[in-house]
Amino acid sequence: MRLAEDIGIDKTRASLLLTFVTVGSAFGRVIVGRLSDIRRFNRVYIVQLAFLVMGLSNFMVPVTESYPILAINAFIFGLFAGAYLILNPVIVCDILGPDKVSYGLGMSFLLLSVPRTLGPLIAGRIYDGLQSYAIAFYILGGTTCLSAILVTFVSILIRRKVDDKSEGCKNNEPAV
Repeated sequence: MRLAEDIGIDKTRASLLLTFVTVGSAFGRVIVGRLSDIRRFNRVYIVQLAFLVMGLSNFMVPVTESYPILAINAFIFGLFAGAYLILNPVIVCDILGPDKVSYGLGMSFLLLSVPRTLGPLIAGRIYDGLQSYAIAFYILGGTTCLSAILVTFVSILIRRKVDDKSEGCKNNEPAV
């Protein structure tokens, strides 16, 4: 919102950007939730794509000066963020199995809370020092794209789990 206001978008329209993120997230959860149940779609690849698109979306924000483009970007970011959020519990179950899914989700959400708590503080400090949010968006985009690469290791963990023939959540069956 603040970045939108800094480029001359009025406060009301700037605040609507959060609505675009939320609506995109809702669509992403529904669409990807359904797609992930189809055997042809690999959930881990969907998460990798989601991280990559979210990272690229963050790179676009500082160079965009048009409200319609910011709104479309916000929707796309929300769409893929929703895709990740809906698949996180399912992938945790795929890796750890139903016995340890509670522990895995707790750790996953703990790890998610760190950047969500510290991120705005760090972005604010960057803004205070540079009078620009661009570096904060580039760092966020870079770390999110890096996450897309790191998710490759999740594929390896899932393959090892299948090779061990241990019972877990089936790769294309929803976790309960």
